[in-house]
Amino acid sequence: MHVSLTRTRDSALSNIGKIQRVYDQFPDLPLETRYLLSEILLIRLSSVLEIFFSEAAYKLACGAAYLDGSAPALLINCKSMQSARNNMLKHGRPKPRSFLKWTAAPAIKDSVEKVIDPTDHYVITVYNHSARIKELFKVRNFAAHRSTSSREGYQDAVRTVYGRKRNIPIGVFLISNAHLTINNLQRYLVESRVIIRELCKS
Repeated sequence: MHVSLTRTRDSALSNIGKIQRVYDQFPDLPLETRYLLSEILLIRLSSVLEIFFSEAAYKLACGAAYLDGSAPALLINCKSMQSARNNMLKHGRPKPRSFLKWTAAPAIKDSVEKVIDPTDHYVITVYNHSARIKELFKVRNFAAHRSTSSREGYQDAVRTVYGRKRNIPIGVFLISNAHLTINNLQRYLVESRVIIRELCKS
């Protein structure tokens, strides 16, 4: 089976471009609309990243090279993307997993660790960007769920960004430039592009 990271990278970057184009229209929108829309765009961005992390892992596991031509370090070779997913769920595990997680570096490493070598560029890149990924998904979880645990995660993200506890609505957190050189939503868009390109070695 011939697979390539090119389409996975291009699809993710294209989808982020669509998010960026909506964001670029924010100056023409009422402030309350911007706040609401910023949460929707963040949730969409997180979905793009989850799909990218999973699809890239499956493709690497079944023979895709990085875009500089280098080969991944694999523990087993898979024949298809479905086979890769099945092996990540079951191979070498005392108890098969029922699902894989792609929202934090430790969870991603755990998802791929029986198939992709922990020293491979994929895992290393995810860990190099661990703090960025963790922060983005903490804020996403609060935007999507508004649960007690997700609120605590969001407050952690606020402390990380501002250096102290602040009672700040999520819409304001995402698009306000106060005390920041670039607002958090725009930063997440930039950082996501960087992660995608670095992981693919493109």
